[in-house]
Amino acid sequence: DMFDKPNTAGFLHVSHYLSIIYNAMLFKQMVKWPIACKKDEATYRMEIRNFFSVLSQDNPDIKFPSILMSHLVLSCGTKFLTFMWKLSQLALRTYIKEELQGELYAPRTGPMDDFTITYFKNINADMRCNIVNAHEETKRIWDVANSFIKDEIKTLNMYKAEIFERKERLKELVSTVSVNLLIQERLMNVEDSDIIDLWKMDIRAKLQYICRKNEEFKKFEESTAQLYKIIRRIKSNSEILDANQFPKISCDSYLLRTQFYVQVKG
Repeated sequence: DMFDKPNTAGFLHVSHYLSIIYNAMLFKQMVKWPIACKKDEATYRMEIRNFFSVLSQDNPDIKFPSILMSHLVLSCGTKFLTFMWKLSQLALRTYIKEELQGELYAPRTGPMDDFTITYFKNINADMRCNIVNAHEETKRIWDVANSFIKDEIKTLNMYKAEIFERKERLKELVSTVSVNLLIQERLMNVEDSDIIDLWKMDIRAKLQYICRKNEEFKKFEESTAQLYKIIRRIKSNSEILDANQFPKISCDSYLLRTQFYVQVKG
């Protein structure tokens, strides 16, 4: 838990303690100690890294992992913890050898180490499986998005072609309208709402005129039909048009009345 988070002070003191257990004289020759300021910390990291390199070369059976300067600066992480664990093993072995006055080798890999290796292999397999699944899902989403974009572009091109065709037909239609050229140009602009409204009003007025004329023609048609019926009725009864059937008119009486009327008027 000491190095779950960056712990510079812990790294300085623990590494110093374990290093002098292993070889205090070599540590004193290669690394400056104690540390008095930030500048000394930077120097310590460089010198202790060189010291660790010597330890790794002199003790290949410990199998020190490679360590970078960034690991020492952060003083946390899996690789850093592994290296500190190996350093602890080396310091413990040195201490036991000094106490027992005999040769001591690194312990063989036991069942727990096999379990650890299997555990991490399973974790790596799960992570690989998750990565593959995420990749496939991302690819599926990418393909769906590309297909959607292509369909939208196709639809947009169809709309553009239809709009262009309608504009051309509109130009042909407007060119046949007997109005001023300026009005024609304005009618070709589909965004000119004012002229479109005026055109609608003119069309509405003409439709109303046509409706009125239709009403007049209907009335005329009805009158014509009635007159036709009367004429047919008269034609079917020829006696109505026989002048001999009318009573005789007294011409003398008519002339006397006419003369009297003229005298009165005079």
